[in-house]
Amino acid sequence: MLNNHHTYSDLELISLLKKVNIGAFDAIYSQHWAAMYQSAFYLLRDEDAVMDIVQDIFTGLWEKCQQLDIQVMLAYLRTAVRFKVANYIKAGKIHSSFYTELAGIDMPNTPGPQDFLELNDLKTIIQ
Repeated sequence: MLNNHHTYSDLELISLLKKVNIGAFDAIYSQHWAAMYQSAFYLLRDEDAVMDIVQDIFTGLWEKCQQLDIQVMLAYLRTAVRFKVANYIKAGKIHSSFYTELAGIDMPNTPGPQDFLELNDLKTIIQ
């Protein structure tokens, strides 16, 4: 169990996670699941698929916590999202309505540099 009055760094949480500390896993989940969900939803626009992808990533993180070599948790999780989304697309699991919906989305904000990098990475992975 983690001390609720102490803020743990990613490195501390990773170290505790490698010791199969459920409190560290819960803290990582609480800190990162929303950003992972948003990132995957931005690409897929399919709530059920996104929930499955995020759950798969966290399940894998817990099951392999002792073997993983993670330096920066957010970078690891963002990469995992990109690969899971790419695999989802490669597997042909996208519904045809996705493309229709995507064409109709009004994108009020101009994508930033990070968005372009992630899109290029995703294109590379899919090919």
